[in-house]
Amino acid sequence: MYNNDKVLEGDKMNATVYFIIYLSLFILMNVFNTYFLTRQQLNRYIAPFKHRTIPEINSFLGNFSSLSILIILTMFLIEKVEVVMLVLLIMTVLINMFNFALSVFNLYYGTAFTKVGLEIFKNPTKGISKGMVTEIFKELIMYYRIILFLPTFTLLIMYMLRDRSQFMNFYIDLNNYILFGLLSASIMFLIFSGLMFERLFLKTLPIASVRSTYAIQSFGLYPYYFVHIFGWKHKLDLRKVLKVKTDEDLYKLYDKINKNKHTYTNQIDGKTYHNRLTFSELNPNIHIDKTLIDNKKDLHGILKGRNLVLVQVESMNAFLNMIPSMQEKMPFLNALKTQSVVFENFYTSVGIGVSSDAEIATLTGLYPSGISNLYWQDFNSIKKEYTHKAVFETLPKYFKQAEYKACAFHGDHGSFYNRKNAYDKIIGFDSFTALEDIKNLKPYKTIAPYPLFVYPYKKDFYHISPWLSDVGLAEMVTKQSLNESNKHFYFPITMMPHTPFEFHPEADRDLFSDLKVMNRITKKYINFVDYYDEIFKSFFMNNGDSIIDGKTVYLFYGDHGSGLKNGDLNVLFERKTKMSNLEERKHLLQVEALLYVPSDEKIQVGEYTINKGLITGHQEKVRGHIDIYRTIIELFDLNRRNDLYYGTHLLSTEPTFVIDNKLLDVVLDDMFYSMRYPLRVFPSDKKVDEGIFNIIKEVKQLNDLLHQDSLVQMKVNAHFNKEEKK
Repeated sequence: MYNNDKVLEGDKMNATVYFIIYLSLFILMNVFNTYFLTRQQLNRYIAPFKHRTIPEINSFLGNFSSLSILIILTMFLIEKVEVVMLVLLIMTVLINMFNFALSVFNLYYGTAFTKVGLEIFKNPTKGISKGMVTEIFKELIMYYRIILFLPTFTLLIMYMLRDRSQFMNFYIDLNNYILFGLLSASIMFLIFSGLMFERLFLKTLPIASVRSTYAIQSFGLYPYYFVHIFGWKHKLDLRKVLKVKTDEDLYKLYDKINKNKHTYTNQIDGKTYHNRLTFSELNPNIHIDKTLIDNKKDLHGILKGRNLVLVQVESMNAFLNMIPSMQEKMPFLNALKTQSVVFENFYTSVGIGVSSDAEIATLTGLYPSGISNLYWQDFNSIKKEYTHKAVFETLPKYFKQAEYKACAFHGDHGSFYNRKNAYDKIIGFDSFTALEDIKNLKPYKTIAPYPLFVYPYKKDFYHISPWLSDVGLAEMVTKQSLNESNKHFYFPITMMPHTPFEFHPEADRDLFSDLKVMNRITKKYINFVDYYDEIFKSFFMNNGDSIIDGKTVYLFYGDHGSGLKNGDLNVLFERKTKMSNLEERKHLLQVEALLYVPSDEKIQVGEYTINKGLITGHQEKVRGHIDIYRTIIELFDLNRRNDLYYGTHLLSTEPTFVIDNKLLDVVLDDMFYSMRYPLRVFPSDKKVDEGIFNIIKEVKQLNDLLHQDSLVQMKVNAHFNKEEKK
């Protein structure tokens, strides 16, 4: 490998051995570095599949082959060994930076990213980016993510400590046929590994939202992202997975999960239920005022003709109201709950699209795909139009058919999640009021690159942020609702607290100084607890008086949780024994939700005079976003057709489940588990029934087929309505 015969034989041997060690470390350290992303013991933010022998060997083979290909290609192009070492060092730096970026993605999204998932970065980051860099830097240091750069540090030290005199005339002198043979062998191993992965994936859990996580575990992180980023497009053939050969096969499968029919059998408990909620199916913990049900045969349409304000609340975990010291900071919300139906086990079902996914699930009755954002999907940012528009039935469309005015409101820019286009073209709102549409916003000052606005908050306090204050949003929506002469469906979406939980009006205080030491981001989040109370109050009160009437119904629900996967829930709940990962995830998926149907009668509740509620009580059974869709349709008697839905009525005794579409966690009334690793269950004494597992898997696959081809929903609905006429 030397081209200088005068070099001592000993120096040749030393340099050769040194170079071989360098190459070995490049491969082995970068291979083992992937375990810091795929093993939950080393990466608390990931939810892996069960580690099995064959997938692990296949992953090692894929990673090893990929790195070997990089070495061989480098040696093809470069002969001088010193330069080869430098190039491999630079590659290692880039690989380690990529791995760190993946770990940051895990922190916020809990799963491995896909190319289509990067659509979320089309959203403007003004305001949200504040504090994000600090949190990422803390992650690098405090959660030992710096260890991801160990291969870089090791190879850098070896490169700097090399004996330059030995390497000065050290050149690669391998026959090109040998290099080509090694390259061919590596490529063959890589192809074999890829084919094995495909076989394993279809056998394990063929659902698109978990493909990336399963791939980095069983194919290898490096080969998966190499082929994924550089053009390999793979679309899971769900018709083949579901064994659908004809339209009749399709109709039979959707008929099994369809709940929009006179009677249907619940696949969990085997009992019969109806799409017109009967008195016997009403949860006994829920009381309905007789003025709503007099002369009624069932509970269908009891809110028909009333207005609806459906409020999506940002990041509001239910645990905020489970902890006494925080509960005390929300007196209005707790007064309101006495006159509402409180959904005690309500869970988010969002995927990579987070807030927009919550909207999609609620407004369409479909689980999000989990891997992409529907609002950005197939949108040409240059032409400002959809190249292919998804066609779904939605609540705004149904309300408009009932001669309602359907309006959406948000305090951020209309380009965030592409709402200004999606709300018109896909969801079907009549209008959308975004930040740029709000007049008379008072500017505060500019912190490059975004302006700040100031809004009155509480006495002696102002809310300064890049968005409309949520207090201002609530006041604006209520005022417009009271002045609206037409029947209306309003959909306001709050903005704060949004991770990393900046811009609190009283950010400098320490509201819970008595709590033990916690991460700063947790303190920032719980500091918003009384801000939430002010939001709720602002929808109903002005100067201490209730300003609403009995014409409008209010339904509040959290879009997703806070994402505080840092162990601080143990501190907040004063746990002596540490929560399991599953218990922590369950708490983080549980969000606030309540239904308030006010009358015109005013009553005193604590320090507040509020409108008496006509439907009160609590629902202890598991419910989620898609259940809102069905419930609104039935309570407001919106759809007289037989269009498909598979949510469960919010007020019924019927059991159901909620799927988290990021990790495929599943919430049932009596247990919580991940479809990725169903052997692990919370509580630990429970066991996942294989039949129920397969039912939930099939529901998710049928749901995803509707996202793959939205025309399927039209075809299925046409069939169901045709069958009903017969």
